Amino acid sequence: MFLRALCLCGLLFSACMIFGQHIPDADSLLQRLPALQGPDKVQTLLDLCIAYLGKDKEKTTAYALEALNESERLKSDSMTVRSLNYLGIAYLNHGETRLAIGASQRAADLARKMQANKQLLDAMSNLAGAYIRSYQNDKALATALEGLEMAEKEKDDKTMVNFYEVIAEIQKDLKQWTAAEETYKKELIVVERLGRPFEAARAYNNFGLLYAHRGKDADAVGLFEKSRDYFRAMGYVSGEAVAMLNLADALVGSGNYNRAKEVYAAVLDRNKTIQDPEMEALANIGVGVANFSTGNLAAARVYFNKAEKTAREAGLIEAMSELYRYKENLAVAEGNYDAAWNFKEQSQMYADSLTDQQVVNRITELQVKYDTQKKETEIVQQRAQLLAQESALFRQRAWLIGLLLGALTLAVLGYLFHNRYRLRQKALLDAAVIREQKLGLDAVIEAQEAERRRIAKDLHDGIAQELIALKLGFTALQNKVASTLPAVAGNMDDLTRQLDSACTEVRDIAHLMMPPGLEKHGLGPSLELLLRNIHQNAGIQTAFDHGDLPDRLDEKTEVGLYRITQELLNNILKHAQATNVLMQLYRAGPNLILRIEDDGIGFDLETAKRKGSMGILNIFSRISALGGVYFVEPRQPRGTVATLRVPLTG
Repeated sequence: MFLRALCLCGLLFSACMIFGQHIPDADSLLQRLPALQGPDKVQTLLDLCIAYLGKDKEKTTAYALEALNESERLKSDSMTVRSLNYLGIAYLNHGETRLAIGASQRAADLARKMQANKQLLDAMSNLAGAYIRSYQNDKALATALEGLEMAEKEKDDKTMVNFYEVIAEIQKDLKQWTAAEETYKKELIVVERLGRPFEAARAYNNFGLLYAHRGKDADAVGLFEKSRDYFRAMGYVSGEAVAMLNLADALVGSGNYNRAKEVYAAVLDRNKTIQDPEMEALANIGVGVANFSTGNLAAARVYFNKAEKTAREAGLIEAMSELYRYKENLAVAEGNYDAAWNFKEQSQMYADSLTDQQVVNRITELQVKYDTQKKETEIVQQRAQLLAQESALFRQRAWLIGLLLGALTLAVLGYLFHNRYRLRQKALLDAAVIREQKLGLDAVIEAQEAERRRIAKDLHDGIAQELIALKLGFTALQNKVASTLPAVAGNMDDLTRQLDSACTEVRDIAHLMMPPGLEKHGLGPSLELLLRNIHQNAGIQTAFDHGDLPDRLDEKTEVGLYRITQELLNNILKHAQATNVLMQLYRAGPNLILRIEDDGIGFDLETAKRKGSMGILNIFSRISALGGVYFVEPRQPRGTVATLRVPLTG
């Protein structure tokens, strides 16, 4: 549920290198700091960074930056790498992944230059965690595999665990569940060899996440509780909050809503210290879902609105997409179908924006390079103030850097405008192709329906009538034989029943090819008859809810929606193992909405499309011909919701 894996990456991957050691006392360090100079001062500043990590965002970052400035003043590459690694952890621990990438990349480059493998491994661990949180899985995987090979050579168990975590997270994103489980097993062997609480806490948490991703929430609850207890005993507030958030999500998934509310409330309390907007948004969404699931719609709306405010201000795209899905369900439950459709479109809009993440990542990398260069310029300025004889050289370099950045910015803007024009032209061409395809598709569907009508008419008026005449003649013959040969007439009863069955089967086929009720009574009564047949023949409980609809719709719309509904109900009967089916048909503005909900085992639309299922292809062909949209989404806590939106004509 929600964004479990994303919450985890930023808070847990890189802090491992710190929590393997004793967490120092901040008060005693602050008393000693004023009297220290040189390397001792740098080490004390880094210890203060450790002391406040996961507790105070501002202090953690400030002490890491001060340690970096002191290291550069001392011109110590070793201390500079250590300070950059701690700064990367501070940024990553508080969700500033763009800055974390910049600091960690600088640390890795300097460590390679020094051939300091231990510090290089720490930098690569931070970098892999930052990449995976910023959705750059390809870079994260490449960094993790390289780091894992190096860590195995160095026999660095602590860093191996970090890289196993990155690899397992990517495997989960790709739904490679078996591979992820094997990676976690390898990690567990190393964790048990280390015997340290932080790695144990993280392992329990991520094993729980694997179960949660696979829908085994009840099995995940115990693992998250162990993770929470380890982090709480260590005093690591950020880790405890993440484990508690995952625990609350698992409780919702397993139906324990009241306890889930209590845990979410504790997460929000811990977050007052951490101040992580993503965690606050997800916790409020979770409380809203728990209240919605227990029928408290007013409370659900309050928490969803809180989450919306936080997520929008922080730019949390995935959280916004998830939130609007639940606001859609709330609006449907309240009978506000126009609002529900609006929320569905907003959810889809945010989901679609995630597909552009590669472009965002390229811009992010460019921004990181710019920020890194800006920081170097500031360092040059500080040194120039201390060294007046270098001021002229500094000004020349600053102007050159400014010109290069300006030229780079102009080049990027020129490329973006050109690419936008090219994409617009391509969109126009694609639209023309789609129009031609739609015309061809309409012709094919009309030909299919015409052929269905012809076959149905031939069956009903031809073969069916001949069978009925044959039955009447056979019955008359049987009556004549009965007076003379009673024994033979009795044997003819089986033949009479076979004729009855053949007549019924031909009539059923004719009605299936072109149901007479659709032409006589319209779409609503015909769909209701379909549901009634399912209830009578399969024993499934059905319900049909329809709002204010026109008496008759366009024939093309009626036939298309009827055929699509036949296909969806047939899929439910064959595959869903459902016991209840709810169908809703209503008008929303200029559109007609058909919503079919079941409580079966669920349905993966993308998998069915990849397999080339004829039923799915038929649905998409018909919905395209109607100019409509087709959505499939999971139903909570189980089942599937299929939604069709087609424009009303006439």
